[in-house]
Amino acid sequence: MKKFKAFLKNISIILSFLFFIIIIALVLLSVRAKKEEKLFSLFGYSYSLVVSPSMEEAIKVGDLLLIKQLDYEKYLKEAEEEKDIIVYASKKKVFIVHRLKEITAEGLILKGDNNPDVDEELVTNDNFVGIVRANGLNFIGRLLIGNKMMIFFVFIIFLIYVIVTESINIALKKKPKKAEISAALRAELKEELLKEIKKELKDEK
Repeated sequence: MKKFKAFLKNISIILSFLFFIIIIALVLLSVRAKKEEKLFSLFGYSYSLVVSPSMEEAIKVGDLLLIKQLDYEKYLKEAEEEKDIIVYASKKKVFIVHRLKEITAEGLILKGDNNPDVDEELVTNDNFVGIVRANGLNFIGRLLIGNKMMIFFVFIIFLIYVIVTESINIALKKKPKKAEISAALRAELKEELLKEIKKELKDEK
């Protein structure tokens, strides 16, 4: 049983360490992607935070987006007008998230659901990024809007949580040892008292 607990402890430490390394790697990759004016990508997926109401009611300000990066030519074979929500890099170096309205020989025509007119820019192989697969977690997204340091603070809070939980685990592991010592002392004192009582009874006889 002790070996199994030790094994679980070692696994827990290893997993915590790996998770910590992954978090750091993701943060560094995200920062690097931002400097290169690209979307952070992991296994072909990216994320983004909506700060414009151009796609409401389908996508609201504060929504977090899960974006699947695709090859432009392959995407054209399965593209669906009036349905797909596409992500592309505009000339202003801003990522736009709008709905596909029409496929033409020159490129894709997009329009925000909440906009009166179609986009001025056509989406081609040069600026196409991918399509939105999911959106939501609006309550988290709204906390992050206009507060880029929030992510850093969330990360710090996570580290504090890990440190506190590890400290509690260590403290809990020490308590049983103290209890064992106290129990041993009580048993020893009890034995000494019994000896003294027996001795006194013999002396009285």
